[in-house]
Amino acid sequence: MDSSKIYNIFKVKSICCIYSATEAYKDKNQMKSKVNNKLIFKIAKLLVTLALLAYLFSKLDISVLSERIEEIRWLPFLLCILFGHADRILMALKWRLLIMSSGVRISRVASMIVTYMGNFAGQFLPGGVGDDIARIFLLRNLNLSVTEVTSSIAIERILGLTALLSTSLVSLFAGQFWGFQTPPRLDWMLLGILVLMLTLILLSFTPLLKHFEKWNLRFIERFSLLNKIYRVVESYQQYSQRKRILAIFFFLSVLEVMVVTLIFYLGCRALNINLALVQLLIVIPIVLILQRIPVSINGIGVQEGLLGYYFLQLGESLESAILLSIILRVLQVIVLAPGGFFYLVKLRNLSSVDV
Repeated sequence: MDSSKIYNIFKVKSICCIYSATEAYKDKNQMKSKVNNKLIFKIAKLLVTLALLAYLFSKLDISVLSERIEEIRWLPFLLCILFGHADRILMALKWRLLIMSSGVRISRVASMIVTYMGNFAGQFLPGGVGDDIARIFLLRNLNLSVTEVTSSIAIERILGLTALLSTSLVSLFAGQFWGFQTPPRLDWMLLGILVLMLTLILLSFTPLLKHFEKWNLRFIERFSLLNKIYRVVESYQQYSQRKRILAIFFFLSVLEVMVVTLIFYLGCRALNINLALVQLLIVIPIVLILQRIPVSINGIGVQEGLLGYYFLQLGESLESAILLSIILRVLQVIVLAPGGFFYLVKLRNLSSVDV
């Protein structure tokens, strides 16, 4: 073989090797950068959590806290556990209503078990979306359509948020009408957010995809991720044709908000906190929304701070709010314990459950 040809072959192979090594180095650096960013984010959340807790506990009067602990009545907290399980069962059944409307079959028992497992895993995953990610993964293992599951969970979250805002706003007007003390400057803010939310929901159901599909479907199908997102959005928009299901789901979501608020109300009774149920129906939905913002670990510090702020606005003490939040967090772990048990036994026969 001619020496010039050998040289050219060697040159091409060398360039290919150098290019491959460069790309591998870039991929390694990108992966390392992502890991570092995640680590920095986790450390930041930990620092925010510790800072919030340190600030709140620096404001506590230990003598008042001790008095509150001595006055605890434990029977209402036992009722909180029962209503906590009722909330999880309601959550599972109303989600099952959505997914069944899309033609995907799952038993009542399986939906409850997956809900417990997802909520349990959500205690250790990123705030706000951790339990949703866990549920999608678990349901995929049951050979359910990931597209339908993802779109149903998106609808669940959107209508759930709308139910929280609606309940809080109606309770605020009811509280003002009946002469209860309510947090100031909330009415117009809640109304504005709710109107914006409803507008976005209506826009999300507009048939823009049909026009988009004519020109870009071939382009989308070339990319796996874009194609998956497109299918989820397409599945999501199918719910616009299931108005009766959406209406039932919304009212069940309002009922779930009331159940959760009742848990807080029973906790208040146990601690001799003199707040009416209608006052809590104003405050608790707002707390549930804001604590899902992933600025701290599992909303720790955020929930306590928000409850403390609103309780002070309503004439109660910071100590009562902090103690209530801590005890309810412990009770939540007890309620979600079955989810941990289901993970331990691995539920090999979950897909065969038909109840």
